[in-house]
Amino acid sequence: TGSNLCNIRLCKKRDMGVFIISPYDKGGRLYAPSRRLRDLTTAKGGMEPMAFGSQWLWHHADFYPDASVHTIVCGAARASDLDEPCAAAHGTFEAGALAEVRAVAERLDAALADVGGAEWAGKWHAGLPSCFESKTGSFYTQTVWLYNVIKAYGMLDFAKERYST
Repeated sequence: TGSNLCNIRLCKKRDMGVFIISPYDKGGRLYAPSRRLRDLTTAKGGMEPMAFGSQWLWHHADFYPDASVHTIVCGAARASDLDEPCAAAHGTFEAGALAEVRAVAERLDAALADVGGAEWAGKWHAGLPSCFESKTGSFYTQTVWLYNVIKAYGMLDFAKERYST
């Protein structure tokens, strides 16, 4: 779940909306997924990474009732860039959609647990200093998160891109 969940819960508690910007890009270059990520999301009749990302956000309150998301925004260089998000939107509230999202999320969680164990998967961010607490201003949480996505989901290209920013 990562440390962002705490922030989303705080927003809900204070009756504030949560606006997610570029989830397909910042959330893992879902428009150009690693083979491992795509294999995990599409296994057993699952869904493409962008569809999963969309539906996971739209069903966020089903996973975390105290942490809902109200808006997601995606950029588009051309009209066809909206094809997958629109298709995901049409399928979000169909019968079985939430069960499918849960099944994919469970496969992703299992892949993360394979990296360092179930306890690691749930608490990897606990105790890491923020960039404000670090003497060097280092963002350790992002570094460990990038390690996790490389190891669990094969997202090396995404990690290189994110680390450079």
